[in-house]
Amino acid sequence: MTTALQLCDVSVHYGTTVAVDHVNLQAEHGDILALLGPSGSGKSSLLRAIAGLEDPASGDIRWEGESVVTTPVHRRGFGLMFQDGQLFAHRTVAGNVAYGLRHLSADERVARVAQMLELVGLADYADRAVTQLSGGQAQRVALARALAPKPRLLLLDEPLSALDRSLREYLATEIRRILHTSHATGIYVTHDQDEAFSVASQIAIMIDGKIARFGTPAEVWDNPHTHEVAAFLGYGPFLRDRQGALRALAPGALHIVNDMDANPAAGDVITHHAEVIDVRPRRGDTDVQIQLGQQQAIARLGQTSDRATELIGQRVHVGYDLASAPIITEPQADKGG
Repeated sequence: MTTALQLCDVSVHYGTTVAVDHVNLQAEHGDILALLGPSGSGKSSLLRAIAGLEDPASGDIRWEGESVVTTPVHRRGFGLMFQDGQLFAHRTVAGNVAYGLRHLSADERVARVAQMLELVGLADYADRAVTQLSGGQAQRVALARALAPKPRLLLLDEPLSALDRSLREYLATEIRRILHTSHATGIYVTHDQDEAFSVASQIAIMIDGKIARFGTPAEVWDNPHTHEVAAFLGYGPFLRDRQGALRALAPGALHIVNDMDANPAAGDVITHHAEVIDVRPRRGDTDVQIQLGQQQAIARLGQTSDRATELIGQRVHVGYDLASAPIITEPQADKGG
């Protein structure tokens, strides 16, 4: 693969507010790059700068080596898809998908619309009014419309955030399939970690306007590198191993041990007493919020039980394998102490 999009020291300011802070990033042809981060991290501002909807305060945005900073939005050849779909209510499904195809002949438009609707699984919906679509169907139509003109780059800004959890999970997998089938290069903005890890081939985690971690989904998950990235991904608690290195426990790594008198196991499998603060039933499991030393953490009970709330206020034994936890850098607040 060759480099398609390159961001060189890009910053975006809103008055005195720095939304994007000297970002360097690139995506190869065929990549689906997720910009993942909490609300206010700068990911949507960066997407808007790539699209041409915001002027960078500094830096350069290049497509295949050529700067597009001064290129108008409509001449960049980039497609846009937003969370509300922005479909035209007065047009049919086919009419929406055909909107960006006015440069084609009538026969070519009909063929391209049919191809796109087949791709997104809505081949029988061409004449349907968009006001009769479900939320998931509407987003499929929006995706088909964005892909129909064969954009050089597809920009998706929180495209599934307005949908319920089960539909988001399903459509995230479908979007990945559709983008790969169409050989699209995409930038996918989301605050939902499961969504990003389902869709993306590369992930850039943004925190406070900066790229805090970049890599494949496996690389980012297995090695968060920093305390702030690990905390954002749900790691915790943060504990020191026998050599003094700081390690982050992945979600679900802590488990309740029934035998309160159990001795610590050999090697790096460690057990501790902890106090139960709260319990949260999940599908097929129960999360137990515990106080472990100076930190709060989530342990897994390993089962669902109507009597789990009886654990609140009790002392329990928790176990974890510290050797399997990634080593991370010290949090900024702890440095120099």
